[in-house]
This record gives sequence, structure tokens and C-alpha cells, in this order.
Amino acid sequence: MLWGHTLRSPHAHARIHGIDVSAARTQPGVHAVLTHEDVPGEKLYGLEFRDQPVLAADLVRYFGEPVAVVAAEHPEQARRAAELIRV
Repeated sequence: MLWGHTLRSPHAHARIHGIDVSAARTQPGVHAVLTHEDVPGEKLYGLEFRDQPVLAADLVRYFGEPVAVVAAEHPEQARRAAELIRV
């Protein structure tokens, strides 16, 4: 079984110039680190209107918006790996 941790934006409105997940991917127990580039197919969702990105790409629109997701063997490994992601 894998555990997940979502890296969320600490800013209410910000531009994303790049996401570096290389350090997070090399951590022990980490099986995957996903960003907007890894979302297959439609990258937007919503109940009435598909206007919400699954993961932020170029712009963060609100505090807590998901930017990346880590899957690891233990929840603490996932959390620590997420701390290594540079946005």
C-alpha cells in the first residue's frame, strides 16, 4: 500500500516558474512524484464547469491549491519528500 501527500501552495496568488521534483524522487520509499505534466488527458475538472486545474501549472489561484503529489511507502516519507520539492 502507498500513502500520498499533496504539496499545496502557501500563497494565495502566484506564478509558477518551475517545479523541481528531482530531490523528492530520490528519497527512500518514494514511488512517484506527480505534477501537472503527469496528469493524463483532461487537466481541468469541476462540478458544473471544468475550470479547476487538477494540479497547478503556471499560476496558483488560491492558498492551498494542489501543486504536486507524492506517493510513498509511509506517510512520513511522503511528507518529507514533498518538503524537498522546489517551486
